[in-house]
Amino acid sequence: MMKTARVHEYGGPEAFQIDDLPRPVPPSGHVLIAVKAAGINFFDTQLRSGLYRRFSLPVSLGGCA
Repeated sequence: MMKTARVHEYGGPEAFQIDDLPRPVPPSGHVLIAVKAAGINFFDTQLRSGLYRRFSLPVSLGGCA
């Protein structure tokens, strides 16, 4: 299992939830990276408030650059 910060409904800070999800199995040629710490950024707070409704809920927060 892995923990993920998710939004199940739009709203304030109380809309953030920490959920347990099955650990993903990477396809051939990909790797799975263990994350020890993460943060919530400004985009995540805007998504949570409903500013970006193009994502279907629930949605896991965070991204990679």
